[in-house]
Amino acid sequence: MTSSAATAVRDKDGLSALVCGRCVTWYPVGIDITEEAAALHDELADRLRREKQKETER
Repeated sequence: MTSSAATAVRDKDGLSALVCGRCVTWYPVGIDITEEAAALHDELADRLRREKQKETER
């Protein structure tokens, strides 16, 4: 038996799903969790970029 979790792969940012879409279909409140995760990732990346820029300006 193979599932997304079983066949997920590791990349430089951690664990990556295979984008099968099952989590979106079965998420109980109808939120596209993949979009939310991407937004959180982008927000964190922006925050880290700003912090690094501040450090280089000193």
